Amino acid sequence: MTTKHYLFLLLLCVLTSTSTTAIAQSFEGRIHLMRVVGTDTSYYQYYVKEPNVRIEELDKKGKIQGYLVMNMLSNKIFAVSPSNKMWLLYDNKIKTEVTGKIEYARTGNYKKIAGILCELWAVTNVKERTNIDYWVAAGNYNFFVPHLQALNRKEKLANYFILLNNVAGCIPLEAYQHSKDESNKALVNQSIRTIKVEPKLLDIKMFKVPSMYRKYDLDVSF
Repeated sequence: MTTKHYLFLLLLCVLTSTSTTAIAQSFEGRIHLMRVVGTDTSYYQYYVKEPNVRIEELDKKGKIQGYLVMNMLSNKIFAVSPSNKMWLLYDNKIKTEVTGKIEYARTGNYKKIAGILCELWAVTNVKERTNIDYWVAAGNYNFFVPHLQALNRKEKLANYFILLNNVAGCIPLEAYQHSKDESNKALVNQSIRTIKVEPKLLDIKMFKVPSMYRKYDLDVSF
């Protein structure tokens, strides 16, 4: 083998290894989304640098109202108030049970959301009179399901998704919930819509509670 051929193969191996590593890496960057409940709209930003996640709640002008920082290895979640320069431990131990059977179908219908190809997953729970349409992006969003499990929220948009099969690495960039009460009257509908997904390297400092912030006197459960 000539020196020229050897160098070419060596370069090819390096490029292949780098490419494979990049594909296998978990998502790192920012996700900007909106949540609509009835006529109320809220805005959120996710910053992800595994195993860390930061979730900011924004006002209509984009100003941070408060945020959560969580580490999925330590299972610690801190709720932080920038305006008060205070923090407390977020501890939700109330278990939310889903009744009835969740059925879903991957429809094979696709569309792009924030430039990312998503498939429609149609989910139904007859007993809870609820239908949810998830537009799901598959890939390296490994943080998403564990962060929902850690937050342990009561919303069906979160609880149903956790219970679906083969959701590791997936994220719904849009979701629409339609529910009815026992009299078959439509309840307030909810939706999640992603505005922008921005892969980028993040500074680990943004996942730390500022040292000058004070702890609330008592930890609270939500």
